[in-house]
Formats: sequence, structure tokens, C-alpha cells
Amino acid sequence: MSSKRLRAYLFIYMVCALSALAATPYAAPDTVQLSAMGLRGAELAEKDSAVWIVKLAGKDAGTLISTERFGRNIKGYAGEVPLLLYIKADGRVGSIYPLPNYEDTRFFERAATILHQWDNLPAADALSKKVDAVSGATYSSTAIIAGVQAALRYYVEGPDDEASAPWLWITFCGGLVIGVVCVALYAKRKRSK
Repeated sequence: MSSKRLRAYLFIYMVCALSALAATPYAAPDTVQLSAMGLRGAELAEKDSAVWIVKLAGKDAGTLISTERFGRNIKGYAGEVPLLLYIKADGRVGSIYPLPNYEDTRFFERAATILHQWDNLPAADALSKKVDAVSGATYSSTAIIAGVQAALRYYVEGPDDEASAPWLWITFCGGLVIGVVCVALYAKRKRSK
């Protein structure tokens, strides 16, 4: 293995290791998104990655959950369909807001008609609620349903192993193994010269 190649492998290893250690923080919703959800003037305090405590006028007003973390593998027709789910302090679903996605606008607007089916339901009841997909926008509406269920599952049951991102440690350990192998090969090459 050439010295240049080894340096390239070590560089890739370092990038992978650092990116695995620095878990991607999920952006908090902006004021426009909060206003659209009926949370104008809300203050957010991060509770967990992609989960925020909502305060209105200094009082606990509930929890805001982004499906960007909990619905990573949930896809519509053209990719992920991230949502924000607001659960009021009394444990009832307050509102659901679709985040930017790559779904066809016409089909997604049709699919989004189901977003209000969970409004004001207690979170546990909302989790078990059966919602039918929208005919003609099946992929998008199925992704919405699965995303809402993933966020509600986190709220009702707590974080699961997948959402806790064990892939970070797998990536880090894999990068570490690659780095050790590269260093060993480099050392062996140096000794043989």
C-alpha cells in the first residue's frame, strides 16, 4: 500500500470517526413553523435529540417531536416525509406540521388531509388510532401515518434502541477497525523496506 493511499485511508477514517462522534443535532423549528402550529411566541428547550419542551409565557405547554430522528427509514414516494408533532401539556395531540420534503406537491397536499385525524386525542389513544391511507396519495399518506406513529411511540413508550442511534457506535467502531488495520499495514510495509 502506498504512503499516499494510506494517508487517504487514515483521512477517511478520521472523518468517519469524527462524524460518528458528533451526532447530527436536529434543528429546532423556526418561528414560522411554530406559528403555523399555534405556538407563536413559544420557547423551546431541548429535551433529547429532535425533542423539545415547549414553554408559553414561561409555563410548560407540552412537547414537540421531530420525526426526522424517529422516522429515518419511513419513506413516501420521493423520500422521507418529516413531520413536527406537538403534544400539549395535558398529553393530547395539539398539532402536526409537515416539514419540507420531496413529495409531489399535488399528491402531498392530498395526503396531508389526514393530519387532523389525531387532533386533541390523548397520545396513547392517538398511537392506537387506525388511520386509512389516502387513495391517490398512498405512499405519502402512509409515510405520514408511520411518522406520526413513530413520534407518538417515542412519547408514550420512551426511546427505543433504533432511535437511540446505535449506528453511531457501529460507525465509530468500524472506522476504528479500519484505522487500526491501515496503521498495521503501514507499519508492516515500513519494516519490510
